[in-house]
Amino acid sequence: MMALDAMNIDVREVDVNLDKGEHRSAEITAMNPRQTLPILKDKDLVLSDSNAIATYMASRYGSAAANMLLPTDPSGRALVEQYMHFNSSVLYPQYKAASNPILYQNCRVIAMPTFCEIHCAYYDMENMLNDRPWFNRGNWPSMGDIMLAATVSTLHILVPIQKKKYPKLASWLFRMSERNFYITANKNGLAEFAKRINIMESHPILKETQEIYKAAPPEQKQIKQQEDQGDSNDTAVIMESRKPVDKPVKYKGCTIKVKSKIYQP
Repeated sequence: MMALDAMNIDVREVDVNLDKGEHRSAEITAMNPRQTLPILKDKDLVLSDSNAIATYMASRYGSAAANMLLPTDPSGRALVEQYMHFNSSVLYPQYKAASNPILYQNCRVIAMPTFCEIHCAYYDMENMLNDRPWFNRGNWPSMGDIMLAATVSTLHILVPIQKKKYPKLASWLFRMSERNFYITANKNGLAEFAKRINIMESHPILKETQEIYKAAPPEQKQIKQQEDQGDSNDTAVIMESRKPVDKPVKYKGCTIKVKSKIYQP
């Protein structure tokens, strides 16, 4: 993983073939009943969360490189960890929502609410950068940048980051892609992911997503993706009607212009 490469920490890697179901083996299940990866085993300690693994390794085998990525002072560390938590609580769930149906359920589209949520996350990150080169307040990427890059670079394959719409985010991802740890620990995985879901230059998954929403039949019943609060103003709606209207979809308080049609009276 990129964090370990960035800290110059060597570990013995064990390849687990997900397609063959090796993550459901008795050995893996004993270490992590959730059967998810990655897993770190350091003597008697077993960790199965990327954030926990990265922060533990930085603290346990700390070096000058590790201290630059994850500061030891409480305020500096908290600033970095908030971006790590944003990744695990906001970005990664959207990655799973977008990719799992494609990888494991033979689905060829991204659900429109997920599509909009990803754009809302891009919008938030664009504002969070606030003219800084990194999410860290220093002049170098932090552990938060690394964790964000791992997810954003994969999301970018599914829902491309538009340079005109998110220039700061696009520039940040480009800078991350030039880092040695990104090249050695992330580039090959991205290529394999793109190959596995058969993404070509035309982005067929995104194209099919848009085409399905454009082709929604006029007699389709009302569909609503409700907010947790149930606010109808923050709802993506396709209304029963024979009058297609080209209109933005509003979801989670973020208006996203998509090439789809909303049917309304």
